[in-house]
Amino acid sequence: IINSDGTVSSNSINKTVIAGPTGGTITTYNSKRYHKFTSSGTFTNTSAITSVDFLLVAGGGSCGNGNYTNSWAGGGGAGGCIQTDSHTVTAQGYSIVIGAGGSHRASGANSTAFGSTSIGGGFGGSNSENAADGGSGGGAGGDHASYVGQQGDGTSGQGNDGGAGYDPAPEGCGGGGGKGTVGTAAGSGGAGAGGAGINLATWATATSSGDGGYYAGGGGGASGRGDLS
Repeated sequence: IINSDGTVSSNSINKTVIAGPTGGTITTYNSKRYHKFTSSGTFTNTSAITSVDFLLVAGGGSCGNGNYTNSWAGGGGAGGCIQTDSHTVTAQGYSIVIGAGGSHRASGANSTAFGSTSIGGGFGGSNSENAADGGSGGGAGGDHASYVGQQGDGTSGQGNDGGAGYDPAPEGCGGGGGKGTVGTAAGSGGAGAGGAGINLATWATATSSGDGGYYAGGGGGASGRGDLS
């Protein structure tokens, strides 16, 4: 407090204002500050913070390379999902890497932040190829007995396995695994659904992200269309 004569009152308190962290799209919700990264960037922190929560999701895998416009293609697995509470960050810049989803017949790319890595989702199998392992595993293809049981494995703590395919005709393909549940196995004439993601409604509301409050759901498998082998 500055008096009229220019002196400083004895009850004045000197304070140093420290700027908050920067990086990503910043929102405030329920008195918490959120930084959302949908592409790679840098989280720059100006002072030590001992309780930071973060959600890290990798890119999802693609469907399988089935014949006849992917009729025997298993669903892609969800990208690995890590949720960590009360993480400590120091005053420095942290590189945030956001993994992209897999292109045709490819697994998703990893995402990294604060020393953690979430694994990209595995691509789906087909009637001529095994599904891939990943954060969540890809679903198995249909039509060929050698491949219907070759769904991809998920990574412990990040996701789940894909679902099995089905043979003989009418075939179906397994769903990719999700963070919440395994991919559904196909049945006679029916494809397997993708595994459910994890419901984090508060994160979704605060950052305008997620799918109806869910993150890291697996892709559904395709239905068969006749018997090739």
